[in-house]
Amino acid sequence: MVGTPGGDRRERYAAAIRPAMLIGLQGADLSGPAGAERINAWVDWIADTLALLGAGTEADRG
Repeated sequence: MVGTPGGDRRERYAAAIRPAMLIGLQGADLSGPAGAERINAWVDWIADTLALLGAGTEADRG
């Protein structure tokens, strides 16, 4: 949320992640083993994206 500590960073993260999730999960069947595999792939993608965005934040501070 803007106006809260880390709000700008949170907004950058949300802006980077939201469009891909809306496209990638639209109409997805997330049940059973195939669903778990898809969810795990998205969790990995989100973690990688946050790591990249966080690395940019660290570089901005340094």
